[in-house]
Amino acid sequence: MPSTPSQSRRRILRRLVKSRQTNMNTDNLIYNHCKLFLQTLAQEANNEAETDNTNVVEEKHVKVALEKVLHEFQG
Repeated sequence: MPSTPSQSRRRILRRLVKSRQTNMNTDNLIYNHCKLFLQTLAQEANNEAETDNTNVVEEKHVKVALEKVLHEFQG
């Protein structure tokens, strides 16, 4: 039985809405993962600076922290 034009439009609209919801969920997942990565990196760099008894996070602290965080996020 052939579908009417309004049924076809509804079907297409449902597919578009479902696709958009999936894209929004993916965008949110990527955003949250990046945010978590940066927060963890900042915390680790701060911990390295505290271990070094300095009040300022320097490049060397970030490098050490980056290695730790990348290893953590890869596993």
